[in-house]
Amino acid sequence: MKGPIAILGARSLLGRHVVNIFQELHPDVCLEMWTQSDGVGNVNSVKRLIACISEAELIINCHEARDLSMAPDREALHFHNEQFVAEVLRNSTAPIIHISSTLVQCSDFWPNTYEPEREASKYGIALAVKAYCKSKHLAEQELFASHRSAVVLRIPFLYGEEDWGSPVTDAVMAANIFGSIPNIGDRGGAFQIIIVGDDTPVGDVYDNVVEAVAKNPKRPMSTYNLPFLPLYYIYLAIGWLLLAVNKIFDVSGSLSKMPDPSLLYLIFHHWTFFNTNKSTNLLPDHEELSREYVVKKSRDHYALMNPNRVRTSWQLHIE
Repeated sequence: MKGPIAILGARSLLGRHVVNIFQELHPDVCLEMWTQSDGVGNVNSVKRLIACISEAELIINCHEARDLSMAPDREALHFHNEQFVAEVLRNSTAPIIHISSTLVQCSDFWPNTYEPEREASKYGIALAVKAYCKSKHLAEQELFASHRSAVVLRIPFLYGEEDWGSPVTDAVMAANIFGSIPNIGDRGGAFQIIIVGDDTPVGDVYDNVVEAVAKNPKRPMSTYNLPFLPLYYIYLAIGWLLLAVNKIFDVSGSLSKMPDPSLLYLIFHHWTFFNTNKSTNLLPDHEELSREYVVKKSRDHYALMNPNRVRTSWQLHIE
């Protein structure tokens, strides 16, 4: 394929790496790129989107809104995760690779271990971070209902070079506030996140990721271990109280800065890792990149990171 290939969300963490892969491995392929900075929602931005995808032989959609807070911006989630996909479908007939989230098939009640893709409705009310997952799932359904040639890739949180909003950057922010990375829980669960260019082993987020890439002499792990469940239930009670107060007085600004309790449960106390068979078959292999190499590159990135530039993994971000 000579292209053009349209990459939507080309300045997102994943989008930048997708662009780099094409430029390094397939420099003869013509790339058309659309980014969030091009704007969304006005006539000119729609024209730029149409110009990007109208002649494309393949569309890779990395654009999304993610909000995992207690007061998610449902309008932004609907617009960027659902209406954006509908706009693409209206203006192009090209095959689509659509990036979704593994949270769509994730329960904070039952363990999620090596499962293939599932319908989001499987878990019902036990579905984690419901507003975000609902918007991502509806986008998937719209794609499949269009009978377009489409592949949906559900991916976990990404971390690594150029990451400014993941559980790893949350640890960096916490260390900046408390002087060390908080040590929460008994590490009895497994929350899988992945690095671009490498498969992170399954295990808890501390052992496999935070200690490997975020911990350093200036950013040590706390020597105190905080039990997760008591803190979780206290946080849950505070959250419920604020949600009740929000029905009378508007405290949504405070709630939007607080992570959804189900996200904390998944990270610190649950078993959440996935069947990677499909992505292994579809995505290019990077045999030349050792885990030691990518961990070092990531460690360098987080060591030089300015905590004041970092955003939390759960607050609204559109890319």
